[in-house]
Amino acid sequence: MQREGRKDTLSWTELISSLSNKKVFVTSRGKTKSLHKEQEKDNVCVVNWHTPVANDSCLISLSKNQLTSELIAKSGVFAINIPEKTNLPAEVYCELHSGRFADKFEKTGLKKLEAEKIDAPVLADSLVIECEVRQTIELGDRVVFLGKTVDIQKRGNS
Repeated sequence: MQREGRKDTLSWTELISSLSNKKVFVTSRGKTKSLHKEQEKDNVCVVNWHTPVANDSCLISLSKNQLTSELIAKSGVFAINIPEKTNLPAEVYCELHSGRFADKFEKTGLKKLEAEKIDAPVLADSLVIECEVRQTIELGDRVVFLGKTVDIQKRGNS
């Protein structure tokens, strides 16, 4: 997949205002066992709990049982995607279905592009924050990933 659709970079202030009180899509890639065979999967999920925590760090919280948690733990990277327009049907589908058994990009029509600096998909027409995992914290049935921001950009459609 080609790295297309780059528009421009954002300041930290613009990033914080973009994240305020919004659900975001988190994208990831990695090897997982699906239907009794190992395969590489791209996945997308909706995250309600996320925040920038420093000039170069973002934090997300996921269920330990999610495919996204497994892929991030194995790959050490993830991308936070804030679409330009709300896509409620895609949000609902991604919240209710597991990427273990369905290709959520295909089912929702979300267009994926390649990240600039990490090995993961990102969403077209989105503000994208690419992160490398700095720290993982397990809290009950949740896992918190603290990511170092390695790239922030607005991505176009192609």
